[in-house]
Amino acid sequence: MPTTDLDALVSKLSLEQMIGQMFMGNISGGESVEFAAHNFERYHFGALQFSGVFEIFVRGGDYLPCGVCRNAPLEEVAAFLDEVKRVGREITGLPVLMAGDQEGSISNSIFRRRQVAIMPSQMGLGAAGDPELAYRCAQVSAREVKVLGLDMVYGPCLDVQTNTENPEIGARSFSQDPEVVAIMGEQVVRAYAAEGMISNIKHFPGRGAGASDAHRELESIPLSREQLERCALLPFRRALAAGADSVMMAHTLYPALEPERLPASLSPRILTGLLREELGFDGLVIPDDLSMFAISDNFGMPQAAAMCLEAGADMVFTKVPERYAPTIEAIKESLRAGRLTEERLAQSVQRILRLKQARGLFEPAPFSAERVLATVGCPEHMAVAQEAANRAMVLVKNRGEVPLSGAPALLTVAQRDLNVVLSNDPVLSHEMLPTGLRQFYPQVDTVLVEVEPTVPQAYEAVGRAKNAEVIVAGVYSAGLSEAYRKLLEELVALGKPVIVSITNSPAAAMHLPEEVAAVICQFGLSTFAFRALAEVLAGKLAATGTLPVKLEPYRSTDCEKA
Repeated sequence: MPTTDLDALVSKLSLEQMIGQMFMGNISGGESVEFAAHNFERYHFGALQFSGVFEIFVRGGDYLPCGVCRNAPLEEVAAFLDEVKRVGREITGLPVLMAGDQEGSISNSIFRRRQVAIMPSQMGLGAAGDPELAYRCAQVSAREVKVLGLDMVYGPCLDVQTNTENPEIGARSFSQDPEVVAIMGEQVVRAYAAEGMISNIKHFPGRGAGASDAHRELESIPLSREQLERCALLPFRRALAAGADSVMMAHTLYPALEPERLPASLSPRILTGLLREELGFDGLVIPDDLSMFAISDNFGMPQAAAMCLEAGADMVFTKVPERYAPTIEAIKESLRAGRLTEERLAQSVQRILRLKQARGLFEPAPFSAERVLATVGCPEHMAVAQEAANRAMVLVKNRGEVPLSGAPALLTVAQRDLNVVLSNDPVLSHEMLPTGLRQFYPQVDTVLVEVEPTVPQAYEAVGRAKNAEVIVAGVYSAGLSEAYRKLLEELVALGKPVIVSITNSPAAAMHLPEEVAAVICQFGLSTFAFRALAEVLAGKLAATGTLPVKLEPYRSTDCEKA
């Protein structure tokens, strides 16, 4: 369909249809096609975000999902998404864009099921230090999620991790070095384009210097314009030059760029002035999820949606069905007040449809369960995932215990991890750590504790450790709680080697008891990562990765000190 046809198409859309194209709703695992059809009929959605492991997304004060889906076969999930998009096209007359996260590792992936080739986190790829490997990993991920039904991946994450202990970005960043982030980001953008996947670089203009989580609060990052230019903005400039399709705006305050109390996602100075005019980006701009507390607690979702569009954004999205109608009404109110115009909306709809056209959404391939099964988790993809996991391994600390000598009796201590629970998979389970070790060690006992171990759990772990010769403890997605640290101190006090493996942000290493014998960063909560860990401990694999961030005593959020 040539561009002139898009001009004619946009001119025929009603106001409600244009707003619908600019609105990304949510579809959760366990919901029905009928539920989606109702939303298409009422709101004319042009895009949906797939929340693959939630029965339905309902916001609560603790930011937890309210349910876990059954472990549906992936071809069934793909058929469901294909049917949702088919129904949406029939009702709205336009293709539906399906989006989601697949940043790497189980904790940042919408598709957490067993067959998917789960890659290391982006920091794991930074640790491997090979741009070509980053390209192949992104290519495999894009290929798999595309056949499953996604058209857009929220990535790559281009935040430069200048604050090692940033609680939101963590291992989602490639590195604290802006040049490394830029090189890796370029590779991911190009890999996505090669596979027909829409890239969405984030979180503009950069959240790597943050000290809090925008999912929970509105933060101000007090870097100067010079510091932002030299560090945070560099990867975005390079990714835009590499052909990034879309940009996700951060829900964060940047006083050097916007003197008013407006986050980047609501700021005309940042969104239009910096991104559109200074950087010359004419692609799709989407603020981060409006249900995040940084927005909902300070501006309210409906009003914030209108403010995003007024600032120059093309789309808005939220996961909360109860807020759809009020949000659309707020956009209409902005039109009535003259803060938005139909001409301005038409410009955004043009961008949306142009991108859908460029990525083939107007002519989708017919669904094939056979193609899904032949693509997802195929031997070629699994080999790339295992290679990446092997090369991401970093031995941060070693007092001569790694590799282990002989075949000692082991005790594994693992934290109960919400992301493992949400996967609802018998293999991607809390048994991944001991299962990985049992391929080399005949005596492996295991204890599962909470992120904040209870007194009985800690009592049991210490007691069972008395039967072991070596303890291998995992620090997972939630990081190192004070109670878990105290448990590690009790285990160390037994006088036996305690080896700690960190699956997420390496910042946890700075807070471990000094007496632990070894610390390994594996950058993944997957069977691939735990297999690599076992091989490192057994001396079958050398940990060749290099930490992409400095640990103790580095704490700086200033790029000059990075």
